[in-house]
Amino acid sequence: MLRFSFFALILLIGCSDSREVRLQKFLLKGNIEAEARNFDQASYYFREALELDSCYIDAWNNLGTIYHLQKRYDEAVMQYTKALQCDSNFVLALINRANSNLELKKNELAIRDFEVVIGNHPDSIPILFSLGLAYNNMRQFDQAMKWYFKVLVIDKNNMEAMVNIGVTNYSLKEYDTARSYLMKTITSTEKSNAFNALALIEMEIGEYSLADEWIEKALSEKPKDPFFLNNRDILICFARIWTLRFWI
Repeated sequence: MLRFSFFALILLIGCSDSREVRLQKFLLKGNIEAEARNFDQASYYFREALELDSCYIDAWNNLGTIYHLQKRYDEAVMQYTKALQCDSNFVLALINRANSNLELKKNELAIRDFEVVIGNHPDSIPILFSLGLAYNNMRQFDQAMKWYFKVLVIDKNNMEAMVNIGVTNYSLKEYDTARSYLMKTITSTEKSNAFNALALIEMEIGEYSLADEWIEKALSEKPKDPFFLNNRDILICFARIWTLRFWI
């Protein structure tokens, strides 16, 4: 998904200790502390900047990101909202608030912000993926696929979009369609997720030997992936139950 970043500072020209210079000094110090994960100290500097300018949107945004990194998502949303109350067109705060709301499973609120962003940046592939994810979370799979297909309009060879379309078709129990998209990606960097999804498809239709082959391929790419390991355990359990049916 989307990465958070602290607002970049412009270079300061001159040596006067003007209000603008002081604001950016606090922002710079806060960013340095945040990058070092000294969140309390970073928060102190951002709040010092806000004492000088209560609508300093970069400080509100960065304060929100500090809370997000600490998984204090409700508080993160509050800071991003304060930034947006000062500037409703501040794209970075819109994206960051949407991501925090995704973590809170407030998908409709996340979608609202992402749609504002995509309205102004229609070719933003990360936002298109985020909209797909939000609709997937709500199990509105047709809507999710709409956004993934928009990615393919921009980049027809986008492997991640093909995997997501395949996985979404799996959720819709459209196994043949799912398989056809996933098979297109098994030589790409997204192949481990494709292998895992193919295993789930074969498991669903009772083809446990094929499912085992796919999950082992997924684990050969990422041996410690907890989802792949969990799916292998489920497969082993299902296979044993299937075998026992012939002995009872």
